[in-house]
Amino acid sequence: MPLLSDERMTGVVRAARDDSAAQTDIRQAWVLLAAVGAAVVGLAALAAWVLGRRLAAPLERVAVVASRLGDGDFSARAPRASIEEVDKVGRALDSTAVRLHDLVMRERAFTADASHQLRTPLAALRIELEAMELRGAPAPEVGAALAQVDRLQTTIDTLLTVARDVPRPRERTDVVGLLDELENGWRGRLAAASRPLRVHAPGAPIEVRASRAVLVEILNVLMDNAWRHGRGAVVVRARCSGGYVAVEVGDEGPGFELDPEDAFERRRTQGPGHGIGLALARALAHAEGGRLDVPQPGPGPVVRLLVPVAISESWAPEDARSPSGRPGRED
Repeated sequence: MPLLSDERMTGVVRAARDDSAAQTDIRQAWVLLAAVGAAVVGLAALAAWVLGRRLAAPLERVAVVASRLGDGDFSARAPRASIEEVDKVGRALDSTAVRLHDLVMRERAFTADASHQLRTPLAALRIELEAMELRGAPAPEVGAALAQVDRLQTTIDTLLTVARDVPRPRERTDVVGLLDELENGWRGRLAAASRPLRVHAPGAPIEVRASRAVLVEILNVLMDNAWRHGRGAVVVRARCSGGYVAVEVGDEGPGFELDPEDAFERRRTQGPGHGIGLALARALAHAEGGRLDVPQPGPGPVVRLLVPVAISESWAPEDARSPSGRPGRED
């Protein structure tokens, strides 16, 4: 500030203070505040992690139990976690396991009983037919009856095997050879109804990973469906499609009246409709890792079976073969 004497400025007084200590205090306060904030955030994150693990760990154990149940281990039980909501889920899962175990045991017992009850009269019928053959009964009629007994026996064995849901090694089945047998089995029945049968398949064998007996059952269902509900010629085609072998069975009839998926619903067999045949065929296809669909509902309906191909040197994609493949045959 100025100094005055007789209205004249004779000097200046200047006051100053060193605030470095205050700046240091401020910086230290900010550092302390940041450290406290970081500590609070860290503690909150740690608490959230602990609480999350306390909740997630029991749920993970419940998920493991659910996975074991899905694999067929009905002895699996969910451990208690002292968390009411999680324990409630565990108790419901345990109750489901008990009900599933009882249901599976009843089905297995029924399967075993059905196997015995069905095989016994079939064996007796076979013995009686063979005795009739020895007594001089007409050979063609007895032979046809024995063939039907064999087919029924094979069908029963196939259905019971699939119903047991027992893991079994995948067979390798030649589809081309299978279609030859299918053609021989259905030629007479269709010819009696004045309906031609045309089979188109490659000349080289095509192997798939599926049970031969199951494929026979599925294809017989498709042929029976075309015979009962279709008209005109029945056409069977086999070809490779990606990683699958497609076997298509079609006819010259009007096709499916409603949504084709309705034909795969189980229903009574009396009256018009497809009964349980197509539903059973689709279930068998799924059991073998394949699928059954209707690419062309009609007119001229086509039902298609897709089965995983067995990769080998015995087959090649359709476009790698001779364009003619194996010539179609008409009976």
